[in-house]
Amino acid sequence: MGSQTIPSETSGCVNSSSLIEIELYTREGIFTGLKSSGHASLDLGNRGSNPLCAGVSVLLQTLFLYLNKQKLVEKVVKQDGLLAFHLVEIRNPKLTITIDQAFQMVIVGLEELVKEHPEEVRIKLVEEIIKETSSVS
Repeated sequence: MGSQTIPSETSGCVNSSSLIEIELYTREGIFTGLKSSGHASLDLGNRGSNPLCAGVSVLLQTLFLYLNKQKLVEKVVKQDGLLAFHLVEIRNPKLTITIDQAFQMVIVGLEELVKEHPEEVRIKLVEEIIKETSSVS
């Protein structure tokens, strides 16, 4: 399944404050997607020439492009200051390992950026909850 663009209710910069927020989604320990929103402060450079925004963008865009090329991306939203995508459901253990390694490599880079700019970048791991459907007897 190829990627599908999700319509968004917002336009332009999603987060007007000086903060890049990255949420990494997992389900039962397996990465399922991410959402990155916001911009770094103008103290680090103007829009389009901000090295922190560029660093985060390169890491996340490369992850997205790699996973999309592998036909693992199901839904995507891309706008100014926003990248969000969700992966197809994976049942193949080898693909799960590939996805994990790709995310872990990007996380190493993101953690370095957080160390250098803790007031500008936040990373959060979010566990998705599987809703069980109950049957009526």
